[in-house]
Amino acid sequence: MQRERGKSQHATIRALAFKWIRIMFRCWQTQTPYDELRYLAALQRHHAPLLDSVSKSDQVFGPQPPASTQKNRRSTGK
Repeated sequence: MQRERGKSQHATIRALAFKWIRIMFRCWQTQTPYDELRYLAALQRHHAPLLDSVSKSDQVFGPQPPASTQKNRRSTGK
């Protein structure tokens, strides 16, 4: 979205880093792991335009497996 708005590559990366820092800080404050479904629900509640971009990326890359599946893959080394 940032690139579509004419922002430079560096400005785009800074915007993305800012979002992730806010997410990680909140996870640290509440001592909870990151939950993508919770984040997407928050975007939906706030009518964020980012939600449209996320749904477009699912169309391109396909839906990602649930976090519990990814966790099991890491622990088994697969």
